[in-house]
Amino acid sequence: MASRTRLLALVAASLACAAPASAAPTLIRTEAPPGEIAVGAGGMWVVQEGTPRTLRLYDLTTGTPVGEPVILHDDASLQRYWGKPLVPCCAVPHPLVVSAGSAWTVTAGGRIVRATRTGNTITVTSIGLEGSARDVAAGSSGLYALEVRVPGGVPWAGHRVDTIDTATDAVAVGRIFDPPVTGGTIFEGQGPLQLAAGNPGIFWGTKASVSMRTYRLDRLAASRGAGVPVVSGGRLIARARGVTWLKQQYACAITRLSPAGRATSVPERWDATSRGGCRLRRITADGHGALWAIGQVRGHTRARVFRLDGTTGRLTAAPVRVGFDPWSLAPAGRGVWVGDFTARTIRFVPARG
Repeated sequence: MASRTRLLALVAASLACAAPASAAPTLIRTEAPPGEIAVGAGGMWVVQEGTPRTLRLYDLTTGTPVGEPVILHDDASLQRYWGKPLVPCCAVPHPLVVSAGSAWTVTAGGRIVRATRTGNTITVTSIGLEGSARDVAAGSSGLYALEVRVPGGVPWAGHRVDTIDTATDAVAVGRIFDPPVTGGTIFEGQGPLQLAAGNPGIFWGTKASVSMRTYRLDRLAASRGAGVPVVSGGRLIARARGVTWLKQQYACAITRLSPAGRATSVPERWDATSRGGCRLRRITADGHGALWAIGQVRGHTRARVFRLDGTTGRLTAAPVRVGFDPWSLAPAGRGVWVGDFTARTIRFVPARG
C-alpha cells in the first residue's frame, strides 16, 4: 500500500513538472477607465482617465500594476469642480507612444513625460518646452513633439515640430509656423491637435477645427497664406509602414496617405455587415499591413472589432464581439488589445483568418 502511495505521488509530481506554465492573461482590469493604451517597454501602458488622470503600467504576464501611477496633471492648469480637479476625457486621444524603451506622454500643463520600467519600479523624467507639448509621435528616425503656443508666434498661435534625442532627452526645436494650420475664428480652431511622424522630414498634423484638416507640416512655409490641406474633413488616426491612415471626423470614410502624400479613399466594404449603419469609433494600423477598427453594428448593443486589409479595405475575417464601450486599440503580435472605458478592462483579441 505504501509503495502504491509513493508511486501515485511520483506520477502526480511528474505530471506537475510536465504541465505547461500558465498562459499570459488576455484580460487586464484597470484601476480607472482606460483611455489610450500602448504595448511595449515592459508591459501595457495605459492613460487612465480618472481624477487625476494617470499613466499606469500593467505587467503582461500577470495582469497586475507595476510601480506607482504617474500623475499627468499640473495643479495650476486643472479646471476644478466643487474644489476637486476635473480631468475630462474628450474625443481627441491623449498622447501616448512607446519608443526607445520608454512610454512617452504629456501632462495637462504641456510637459513631456518619459516613463521607464526598471524591475518593479517606474522612473519618470519630465521635459519642459518653451511652449506646451500637445502630442508626441515616433518616426523611423526618432521621436517628435508637437509644440503649441510657442513664444514668438502670433498671439493665438505659434507652433512647431521638435525632435527629441531619446539618449539624452535633449530637444532640438523646429521652425515656428502659424497659418494656414491656424485660423482667426472659432470655426477654424487654434492650431494642430495631433501629430504622426514618418520617414525623416515627414510630419502629418491634424488641425483643430469644426472641419478637421490634415497637413504636411514639414512643407508649411513660415509666411501667411502658404500651404494647402492634404485632406479636408480627415482626422489623423494611425501610421504604419510609412502610410498614414485617417478617418472622417463625423463619418466612417477612411483615407490612405502614401509617404509621398498621395491620398486615396478606402472603400467602406468592411461596413457591409451593418447594412449602412456606421458607428466607427477608432482605427489603428499594425506592423503587418492590416487595419483594426472598433465600432458598432446597427441593431446590436455590443461593439465589434474589425480587421481589414490595409489596401482594399475588405474584411479579412468575421467581426469579433467585444464590450459595450470600447475606446482604444493597441496592436500586439497577431492581434489587438481593446480598452473598454466603462468596464475598465483591456482585452486581447487574436487575429482570425
